[in-house]
Amino acid sequence: MNVQIFDGKNENWLTTKNPAQLAAAMVDGNIGLAPVSWGNEQEKTGWYHMYQPQEITGIQIRDRVEDGNIVLRIPDNWNGKLVAAGIPATRGETSTDLLFSDYVLAKGYAFVASDKGTPGKDKEGDPFAKAKNALSIEGASLAKWNRQFRATVCYAQEYLLTHYKTVQVASEIPTYGMGISNGGYVIRYAIENDGKNGEPRLFNGAVEWEGVLWRAEDPNLITSLTKVIQSAKAALYDGNSEAVHSLYEAGLPKGTEFLWPYHDQYYWFLTLNIYRDHFDFQAPKRLQWPEYLALNEQGIRDRSHDYIFEKYSYAKRPQKVKDKVKEIENTGELTAPLISVTAAYDALIFPSVHAYPYEQLVKKAGKAKLHRHYVIENGNHIDGLVWNENVDPNRKLQPMLPYVYQAFELLIKWVEDTVNPPESHFVHAPTEPYKITNLKTKQHMNPLTTQG
Repeated sequence: MNVQIFDGKNENWLTTKNPAQLAAAMVDGNIGLAPVSWGNEQEKTGWYHMYQPQEITGIQIRDRVEDGNIVLRIPDNWNGKLVAAGIPATRGETSTDLLFSDYVLAKGYAFVASDKGTPGKDKEGDPFAKAKNALSIEGASLAKWNRQFRATVCYAQEYLLTHYKTVQVASEIPTYGMGISNGGYVIRYAIENDGKNGEPRLFNGAVEWEGVLWRAEDPNLITSLTKVIQSAKAALYDGNSEAVHSLYEAGLPKGTEFLWPYHDQYYWFLTLNIYRDHFDFQAPKRLQWPEYLALNEQGIRDRSHDYIFEKYSYAKRPQKVKDKVKEIENTGELTAPLISVTAAYDALIFPSVHAYPYEQLVKKAGKAKLHRHYVIENGNHIDGLVWNENVDPNRKLQPMLPYVYQAFELLIKWVEDTVNPPESHFVHAPTEPYKITNLKTKQHMNPLTTQG
């Protein structure tokens, strides 16, 4: 265990107002998770209005739990509650610092995050180094992600109860989850399975942002991206109308065509290989994972391996492949309130495959009263693409993070004050460039900030 004290001297703050904390948050390109191109720095609009990390003192614990790396932050003005972050993809424990940590620390919450228990090791054996594909490590799995997340929350609660026990915090720590992408999946799974198999209940509620839906017998990340890879080249570069239609059939939302080249270059092939190989480790023509994102001399993704998916069919693979997915699949059996925030223009985790079916899964489980689902017009999977001059030169996209902050505010009111949030609905984009739409009133407003 490594305990650090952040006393505010010489910019030694607990938040990313501290240059050292900011540097840790930006490792491995995590800055791209935030809408940093949205807004004007001089005018303090957009991201520059939102991002106002506070001068907060407190302590930070770095430790290992279940063979994974965790970070626990406790502000000196702790409010007795905890927020646990679900980390996207196979990123590290500091990857949501700009998204969640600064925001909740300013409100007095303790914050904990882990790398989902799938860390890599560099040549020197540094346990805090990260592999580009953490699922390639022996023993790594999505099942381990779920165990690691629960173990991380248990660790944080135990630490807080042991070291901060007061009259107000006598026996339990109110705990909320916030997760993005595959971290959103982890949040869903945690809320679905909390308190089962004789384990104690840990969570009071959660917000998940563009979560991945894993189902064994239904369309999933593998089935949808296989169809995409089979048609992407013909659709994007050969002008084949049938191939374009196939991309829509795979789940790509209409209107996202301007996002396709970027996702074709960086996400579709890489993501498909990572998860297909994990669940179907005997799949034919498998690659070594560093080849997932091989680039040619011009810096363009090497398409010479696309052929391996020409005849691949998840449906025709052995039953043991589906059984492996079934072990970690979502059920919709919510045990606490959950708010889902979906990007209507998500060109990676397609809403028709991951978001709307999950809403129906919750209803089928009889848990609709515990769920709200807000679909954000012109939102996409990666906030870093909003107003990015190379991807979004026409400034069509709007960021998702401001709506996640709103959802968290609604969640707290829902759980603690029994104020029901608005019913699930499609959220129309505002007409003013630096505004967002209020989820409750549907009026336009400035985004919330990290001031608390």
